[in-house]
Amino acid sequence: MSVEKPYLVPNGFLSQVLDEFGLQWTHIAVFSGLVFGAFGLDRYFNTAAWMVATIVAFSVVFLFRRQVSGRFPVVALTGALAASITLIVGYWIATSRTPTHSVSDYLEAHITLSTVYLAVATMLPGAVMILSYRRQETLFGGPFPSELRQAIMSNLVELPFYKRQQTYVFEVAAVEGQTLWIKLLLSYVVVNRTKSEKEWTLGLTPSLKKVEVLSAKIDDKELDVDDPEYISQKGFLVTRQFPPESEIAVEFIARWEYHVTDADIFISYLPTTDFQLTVLNPFPDLRVVVQSLLAKKAEPEKIEGGGVRYRSDGATMPYQGFKLSWMPREGS
Repeated sequence: MSVEKPYLVPNGFLSQVLDEFGLQWTHIAVFSGLVFGAFGLDRYFNTAAWMVATIVAFSVVFLFRRQVSGRFPVVALTGALAASITLIVGYWIATSRTPTHSVSDYLEAHITLSTVYLAVATMLPGAVMILSYRRQETLFGGPFPSELRQAIMSNLVELPFYKRQQTYVFEVAAVEGQTLWIKLLLSYVVVNRTKSEKEWTLGLTPSLKKVEVLSAKIDDKELDVDDPEYISQKGFLVTRQFPPESEIAVEFIARWEYHVTDADIFISYLPTTDFQLTVLNPFPDLRVVVQSLLAKKAEPEKIEGGGVRYRSDGATMPYQGFKLSWMPREGS
């Protein structure tokens, strides 16, 4: 029988705080105890109070971590200035409140209070600096120009929605002379990841005029594809209100008209946890070429019935997907 390793901090809020800073509870305990003991400072500082104050400082910064800037040089300069001012104020208080004007006498007389003050004065700006550095390195891998940083934030980080189970099924339905008819199934689950209600417009916005929507389903509820409420010059559109932290399953089936020699892209406008494309081509005289627009190459996978499936290797970013080109085979 295996025995689970005990954790001083259970899986919960405090563990999230420590993980955010890349620390463990034992790091703080061992380091603070080593410093105070090795330099004979345990008569002036309370190790337990230092640890608790440090965790409190980290927790406060963790709660406001979204507001911490990734501009590390500016944050480091501001944090160092704030810590210096706070320590100068503490020095003035210590020297003015003791008859001997001795900082050591004040620390020894008010060991717990002094420890908490110094811990907060140093660890609060220190925690902000750590998060700023980690955000810069983790999110951007180093400094980007401000224009690119803003584009990353607005086009990815600040998006309220993402998708999962994004699926295209591209089926060649008919070839009539120079006209090609495609039956396309598009399905996905769109998720409101925020804690507030959001509005989102779902649908098909084709660039071609000859598109017939055969069916539309939202959360297993069939929609009337002939309802004028959903039909506009931009395509077949459905607007829905998303409750906080909710998701909606969507499925569209449509019939598209293309030229027999043509191409189109099949992408997602939102980040997607997984992306899949299936190509069904029962016409041997027609060649369909799939080009991956993903960060990693998607290998073809043959499926029953003669089709080919392509899966993303992990999540995909906005506007990634596949480009399909088709043309008659030579000699046909």
